[in-house]
Parts: sequence; structure tokens; C-alpha cells
Amino acid sequence: MKYTVIAISLAISFLTPAFVNAAEVSAAERKKVQQSLDQISKVAGKPLKADAISTTPVPGLLQVTSDYSIFYVSTDGKYVVSGEMIDVAKDPKEWSMTEQEMRKVRKAAVATLKTKDMIIYPATATKIGSVYVFTDIDCHFCRKLQESIKDYTDKGIEVRYLAYPRAGLTSKSFEKSVSVWCAADKNKAYTAAVEGKDIPDNQCKDNPVKSDFELGLKLAVRGTPTFIFEDGRKVAGLISPEDAVKIIKNET
Repeated sequence: MKYTVIAISLAISFLTPAFVNAAEVSAAERKKVQQSLDQISKVAGKPLKADAISTTPVPGLLQVTSDYSIFYVSTDGKYVVSGEMIDVAKDPKEWSMTEQEMRKVRKAAVATLKTKDMIIYPATATKIGSVYVFTDIDCHFCRKLQESIKDYTDKGIEVRYLAYPRAGLTSKSFEKSVSVWCAADKNKAYTAAVEGKDIPDNQCKDNPVKSDFELGLKLAVRGTPTFIFEDGRKVAGLISPEDAVKIIKNET
């Protein structure tokens, strides 16, 4: 069987949301999907497994979730589509059906993380929500965020830092991140590190730096800081406390 991968930026749906998941995915269709993934795996050099398969509003096209990614496979298994599915019948803020589904994926991903493995700055006013922030010790805008951390917490936002040394697992940034996350006072060590100050070399077996970094890669984190909100929305780059409040309150 020939397999074709189609990379697109937009797949436009003119069908109503009522058709989503209107039919069950058959065992035969699931088998075809996995055969497609197996074929792609041979080329990619790594195994691909369908974590979830569901129908879409487009006849003959299935949605596949695999390792924190979403793409589409034809029911006969011959075509794989990589890109966003847009429903132009919806409010423009919710056009991307792919993004709506990815929010569920991100929400589930961060929900599995343990608070003991994060560097947390609790809300200092009535809490309105939490935000997960992938951060890099050597990131200029991460330092700017930390300098303004009180502006976020005073607005009721709990900031939860996750390690994301952009230079990779063999970098100095990774080593410094480990020293921060293994410190007795992680908050104090983090502040000092992003300010460019020397911190003691700390090592501990159960630090989350590697796993945080790998999760960031899977969630397509491309730079720091990257915010993941509790509803699964992802925002790359530094945003103001006011904008963070609007997102938490779903005002934007």
C-alpha cells in the first residue's frame, strides 16, 4: 500500500460541529491508521502509536492523537494530513478545531506534573488561577518575567515554573537548571540564577529538568518563556500580568 503525507496550513471545514464524533471508529479503520503510523515510523526512525482516534466533521478523515501531537489520517489509511482543521462556521476565536483539541492535550499533560517538581510563586491575592511557564535560566525575557513576578501574584495568579534549557540536555543551561531545581531553596536559587549570579553546584537524582525539557519539546515549545494556562492554551513569549488575567478569565 502507498502512503502519502500531506502537509497543510489550513484544512477548512464547512460542516457543523454536530458531526464531530458522530460515528464510532471501526476496528478496521483503527487497524488502517496504525498501519499508516507503522509505515511512517520506518521512515522517521521512531515508533508512533495512536493514543486516541476519533472521527471529524470531514467524511473519511480521522483525527489521531499521538505523543502530544494531533494529525489526520484517511479512513483507508492512505493519506496523512499534518496541519490545522478550521471550522469557518464558528467564532473566529475558535476556528481552529485542531487548537481546541490540542488544548485538551496540553491540559492533560500539565495535570500529570507534581507540584513538588515545580518552582512555584503562589498568588498573593485571591487566587484566580495558575499558569505553567517553561523557563530558561539564561533567557532574557525569563529574567524580565521574574523581575515582575509580584505583579502577577498580586493579581491572583500562581506562577508554576517548569525547566526548559533551550540549548539542550548537554548545555551549561541544563547544568544550571539542575543546580536550581536541586537547591534547598529553589525559589531563591532561581531568582539568583536568572539574574546571572553564581549559585552552588547542586545535584539530585529525582530532579525534573530532563523530563520537563522533553515535555516541552513534545508540546512544541519553541522558546521561553512559554505559558500554558489551565485550560490548555499556550502563549509563547512574555505577556503582561493584565493579559494573563484576561486569558484566565477567558476575556480574550
